[in-house]
Amino acid sequence: MNITDASFRDRVENFVYYENKLLDDGEYGEWLKLLSSNYRCYMPIRTNVLKKRGKVDSAENACLSHYDEDIDSIMVRVNRYLFSKKTNMIMSESPEPFFIRYISNIYVSELSKNGDCEIEYNFITRRMRLEKEVDIFYGKKKDNLLYDEETGVWKIEKRLVSLASNLVASNNLNMIF
Repeated sequence: MNITDASFRDRVENFVYYENKLLDDGEYGEWLKLLSSNYRCYMPIRTNVLKKRGKVDSAENACLSHYDEDIDSIMVRVNRYLFSKKTNMIMSESPEPFFIRYISNIYVSELSKNGDCEIEYNFITRRMRLEKEVDIFYGKKKDNLLYDEETGVWKIEKRLVSLASNLVASNNLNMIF
């Protein structure tokens, strides 16, 4: 595999688009299959802090976060959602919101010999519920993908979500990035 190989880039892009289609369509059970057993999603809280002593805190080292989830916590959230969909018991999701995710600028920044790779891409996620509840989130995602040579499938091991805004003006963050 080679980063400059067009077919490789196409496969990475198709993986990203497929993952986001599953999320848009509420296919969370299928989406879970794309995660590795070491999955971690981290969304730090951005701060407007001036640069001090030549250093700027990186997103990976931020102390506070909107999300810091592992595979177990995301499975609890997905199972809770799937249960609520059957029983209509979680009011924050009734009626169910409608999502549209836009993806752009997919870039493979690192690639190992066995096909594991690090990718970055920009996103806009729009969540609509009822007549006036519209939330728009935009920023950048950085994913580490593990490649299984036997199945020819990537699994998401690590995700860093960096929102472009430091203010989240949403009623809740009960969604999957």
